[in-house]
Amino acid sequence: MVDVRFAEKRSAAKDVANLLAGAWRSPTPPASVTATALDEALALLARTNAAALVWWRLRESSFASLPAVEALRDAYRFASLEAQVHEMRVKSLFGTLRAASIEPILIKGWDGARLYPRSALRPYEDIDLVVRPRELERAKSTVRAAGWPESIVDFDHAEISVFDSGDWEGLYARSRIVDLEGVGIRVLSAEDHLRAICIHGLKHCFSSPLWLCDIAVSVEAAAADFDWDRCFGTSRPQDQWIGCAIGLARDLIACEIPPEAAKRIGPMPRWLAPVVLDTWVRRASLGLDKRMAVRELLDNPAGAFSVVARRWTKQLDVTLKRRAPLADDPLWLQRIREFGYLFDAERIVNALLRKEPARSTP
Repeated sequence: MVDVRFAEKRSAAKDVANLLAGAWRSPTPPASVTATALDEALALLARTNAAALVWWRLRESSFASLPAVEALRDAYRFASLEAQVHEMRVKSLFGTLRAASIEPILIKGWDGARLYPRSALRPYEDIDLVVRPRELERAKSTVRAAGWPESIVDFDHAEISVFDSGDWEGLYARSRIVDLEGVGIRVLSAEDHLRAICIHGLKHCFSSPLWLCDIAVSVEAAAADFDWDRCFGTSRPQDQWIGCAIGLARDLIACEIPPEAAKRIGPMPRWLAPVVLDTWVRRASLGLDKRMAVRELLDNPAGAFSVVARRWTKQLDVTLKRRAPLADDPLWLQRIREFGYLFDAERIVNALLRKEPARSTP
C-alpha cells in the first residue's frame, strides 16, 4: 500500500536529519547510523542538494569507502566548481548594478555559504538580491540589459517584503560590507540574515533540508554581541515564527542554541516537525506532478484523504499569509483554516485582478 511505503520513507527522512545533525561543524561529530538506515537515507538524499554536506559528515567514518558515499564526494567536487562560478557571478553582478548607481544587498546564497567550513558544502542555484523598492524596476532592467538570465538573479523575496516589516532603510542601515576576493559585497546584518532565512524556510515548509542547516550554522556562528532582541523583534507573530524555526533546527538536526535565544523559544507545535519530514519525502520521492497524485489515488482510493494531506504543501505558507502564529492545534483543524483562507472571496478577487497582497509601506 502507498501509505506503508510512505511511512517507511518518513523513517528515512528522520535518518537524513540524523546524518545532517552537526554536519556543518569542524570537526564533525561521529555518525551514529546503521548501514541499512544509511542506504535508505542516501536514496532520499539523492533528490536534495544536501549530498555534499552529508559527505563532509561521513568522509572520515567507516562508511567513507562505500560506493554510495563516494558518489556524495562527486557531488561535493561538482559543488566546489559551481561555488567558484557563483562567486564570479556575484562579483560581476554587483559591478553591473553599482555602475548604474544601484547598491544591492545580497541575501542567502553566498552569504550563508561563507559560514560553512567550505562554501561547497552549501550549494545554491541563483543570486538573491534586494534593492530599495524605488530602484527595483531599474535594477531588473539593468540586469536584463546586461544579459543576465532571469533564472540566475532573483529580486523578489516575500520573507522580507510580504511576511516581515519591509523596513528597507533599516535593512540598509544595519547591513555590512564583506570581502569577496577584493570586491566588497553588501550583505544583511547577522541578525537580519537569521531572521530572513527563518521566515523563508517556514514559507517553503523547509522543503530543502539545507535550509534548516543554514539556520543552525547561523545560530552557532552568532558572535557574543549578536543582538537577539533585534533578530526576534517585538512584532507578533514573527517573533514566534522565528522561535519555531530555530526550535525546529534544534529538534531535528541538533542545533546548539545559546541561552539568550533558547529562552525566547516557546512550546513547539507538535505537528511541525512531522510536516517538515513529510515534505522532504514528498519532494524527494513523490514529487509534485499531478499525474503521480492521480496514480496514487487510483492505487489507493480508500486512502484519498491521506494522499491529499501528504501532498498539501500550503500549511505553513497559508499560516504566514494569515499573519497567524503557528498554533499547537490538531493538524485537521489547521487544514480547515487553510482551506478557508484559500477560498476567501476577497483574496480570490484580488488574485484574479492581480492585486498585490497587503504589505508594509516602504
